[in-house]
Amino acid sequence: MTVDVGDILRVAVTGTSPQASVFQNVWHYSATSGTGGNPDVVLAGLAAQHAIAWADMGARISDEYTWTLYEMWKRDIINQRWDGISVLDVSDFAGSSVNDPVAHGVAAVGRVVTNSFRRQGRHFLPGVTELQIVDGLFQAAALTDMADYMSDFAETEIAGGITLDWCTYNTTPGSPVFQTESLATNTVIANEIPGYQRRRKPLVGI
Repeated sequence: MTVDVGDILRVAVTGTSPQASVFQNVWHYSATSGTGGNPDVVLAGLAAQHAIAWADMGARISDEYTWTLYEMWKRDIINQRWDGISVLDVSDFAGSSVNDPVAHGVAAVGRVVTNSFRRQGRHFLPGVTELQIVDGLFQAAALTDMADYMSDFAETEIAGGITLDWCTYNTTPGSPVFQTESLATNTVIANEIPGYQRRRKPLVGI
C-alpha cells in the first residue's frame, strides 16, 4: 500500500508517563501533491520533522514523559475505516526537565485555525512541569514556546516525496461533513488555561 495524492493519513505517537500511564497524540494529514509514497519513508520523514517541534517544548516537559512509538493509518473511504500502513519505534522524543510534572491529565493545549469556518484543530501536550503554570495560567514564555511548537506542525510537510498538510478530519457518521477534511492554516493559538487530556487507567491510553 502506498501514500498517494488525495489520501488522508492518521498518525499517532504513543508514550508513557509516571505509573506507566499511556497517552497518545494524534494528527491527520492530507496528501496534496508529490510522488513517492513509500509509507515507511513517509512516516520516518514526518517523525524527523516532528522532532523539530518537540525541541520547542522539551525543556518544559518532565523527563518522566517519553514518546516511544509512531503508527500511521490510511483512510479507506469506501469501507469507512483506517488501514494500518506503517509503524516506527522512536526514542528521541522525551522531556528534559527534572522538575515535577503537573497532575496526570493536565496538558498544554494549542489550537490551529483551518480553512473551514468554525473547524479548528486542537492538540494536547502532556507532561509540562509545574513551573510553567502560575495562578492557574501558563506563563508567557511557555505560551511562546507552545505557539512555536504548534506552528511547526501547522506548516506544510514534505516526507518521502509527498506533500502533507495537517488537517482536521471528520469520522462521525451522519455528520454533514463526514469524511471531509479542513486544512490547517499558519494561524495558531496557545491556550493560557491548561486543558485536560483524558486517561482511563494505567496501560490503557486515552
